[in-house]
Parts: sequence; C-alpha cells; structure tokens
Amino acid sequence: MVFTFLSCQTNRKGNEFEVNIKNISTIIENYKPHTNIGQYKVMLIIPAKGCDSCIKGSLDFVRNNYQKEHLGFIISGLSRRELRLIVGDESINRSNVIVDDLDYAHQFKLIDVKPKVIFLQKGKVNNAIELTALNSATTLQDIN
Repeated sequence: MVFTFLSCQTNRKGNEFEVNIKNISTIIENYKPHTNIGQYKVMLIIPAKGCDSCIKGSLDFVRNNYQKEHLGFIISGLSRRELRLIVGDESINRSNVIVDDLDYAHQFKLIDVKPKVIFLQKGKVNNAIELTALNSATTLQDIN
C-alpha cells in the first residue's frame, strides 16, 4: 500500500507540467504525420510507469474507447509490442492511438507519473486534468 501511494506522487515545481499544445502537435506529427490535432476534443496522455491504478484505468479506457475518433491517445514509454499485449492489436493501429515509444511526452514534460486528460477546443488547450486515484474513474467516465 505504501508503494502505491508513493508511486502516485507527482514531483513537480509550479507549472512545470503545464500543457504546451506545440509539444503535443510535435508528438503527433512525429508518429502520425497526416493527423491534425484539431480533430480531437480530448487527448489522454498515459505514462508507462507511475501511479498503477491511474495507468491501469486509463489503459482500460483506451481498450474500450479507441474507436471514438474525437478522442486522441498518446501512450508514452512502451513499445508497440508491449502495448499490443495490454490493449490489443486493433487499438494500437488506429490513427487516434499514438505509441510514444521514444517517450517524448516525458521529455516534453507533458506528464510525470500520472495520466493527463487534455480538453481541446479548435486545436487549443481548454483545460487539463491530471488523473489521480481519486478522480480517475469519474473523469474518464465524463469524457466518454
């Protein structure tokens, strides 16, 4: 129990993890060059390591919602092979699912140890919510 609590702690200073739309666009362009960020209403960025309960719930959400084109997913720090075993072949081959195996989301400080839900409006960030063990289920349910 102590390990789970510690792994859910975020090490950040001020607005260090403030969402930069240019960084999200760079990740998308790197992996899916013909995809426009403006087509998404919500982006879910998921780290490979960190808050286990938050990450598991987020990956389950991807598995059950990848077919919804208004949702974009960036899964950072896992290889395609690893992710295929977790969420399935069909989901990782979709244009709205990006396998960030080079871990750009961490490098650009978009995420730390918790997934982040980014609400977009006309290709610009409207709001961002970092998922925690307390808000994960309700936040994911609300964006569905």
